[in-house]
Amino acid sequence: MMPVQWPRAPKGWQTTTKRLYDSAKKSGYAHWYQQTDIEQLRFNLEQVDLQLKSGRPMSAMMLQVVNALLSDLGFSESARRKANIELQHPEDNREEDAQVTHIAEYRDGLSGPAKQVG
Repeated sequence: MMPVQWPRAPKGWQTTTKRLYDSAKKSGYAHWYQQTDIEQLRFNLEQVDLQLKSGRPMSAMMLQVVNALLSDLGFSESARRKANIELQHPEDNREEDAQVTHIAEYRDGLSGPAKQVG
């Protein structure tokens, strides 16, 4: 995994486009994005923004393509489930860590502390 930078959404973008971009940025799945994913997302959203600015409703075919492109980026929960990816709340992770720690403490208690022979 390489570090990534999330550029700000362009000032000229429609509110809806900015909200889509910001939601992706704040998503737990964003942890897995690489720079190419971010740039692909920005390109896709630029096309969405152009469509929104045109004032014409999005055709069913265009909407299907946009949804497919965003799904490829794990944009929705259903897309992540299809990819067998499940996000967990941070509290869940702390509980798992606590259980692992508890088991380690229990195991150490059975064998006693390590002693140096010398």
